[in-house]
Amino acid sequence: MSPEKSYGGGYFSAGSLGMTTDPRSANILQEVSTKLASGVKQIEIEAVSPEIFDSIPKQQLKEVNRLAKLTGIDVSLHGPVIDVSGIDPRGGGFSEADRENAERRVA
Repeated sequence: MSPEKSYGGGYFSAGSLGMTTDPRSANILQEVSTKLASGVKQIEIEAVSPEIFDSIPKQQLKEVNRLAKLTGIDVSLHGPVIDVSGIDPRGGGFSEADRENAERRVA
């Protein structure tokens, strides 16, 4: 990105950029704290794996929310990717019980 073409010819600050947390980590509080130290103002919590999302302690989510309010950053949460079709990806066919179970997890 050249300075002449971005933001009216000037440079932009690190705070105008966003960062994501590591989707393999359940320690999002540490991830957010580390990203915050670099000066960003937008952080996306990537929890695309249902197993990792379920392993994130609820207290950490509350602490991240508290940290966001204290520092004035914007935090977005990208929840787990769950297939709600009920079709087994390993070729096992369709299961109404699996579909209903996946829908309950999403809701």
